[in-house]
Amino acid sequence: MRAIVYEEFGAAEVLHVAEVPVPHIRPTDLLVKVAAAGVNRADLLQRTGFY
Repeated sequence: MRAIVYEEFGAAEVLHVAEVPVPHIRPTDLLVKVAAAGVNRADLLQRTGFY
């Protein structure tokens, strides 16, 4: 599956789209397909290492 990932803290340039494995789920778990997601202040702070 595709995901936006970062491997270091920094500006928007550290974000990139990557293929990652589909998570393995247990029988009691649920895997949800997300078509779109928002970005909020907490996401930006985490990317820069402040959260």
